[in-house]
Amino acid sequence: TTAELPVLASLGIADVPVVRKVRVALFSTGDELQLPGQPLGDGQIYDTNRLTVHLMLQQLGCEVINLGIIRDD
Repeated sequence: TTAELPVLASLGIADVPVVRKVRVALFSTGDELQLPGQPLGDGQIYDTNRLTVHLMLQQLGCEVINLGIIRDD
């Protein structure tokens, strides 16, 4: 990180191995799912699991590609 690079430089370390962030594609499936903030129809629920998993993956340092809701058809 930007905070760690000056510390490494002060120790004379010029090269550091790095690893690319893990990229994760994330989607939910189901005709019953609706985006939060949208009105619910009969038998529908809000798509909260995708949001929860998205935030957890971000906390782990992952790059999240949000693919939204995929309908059942």
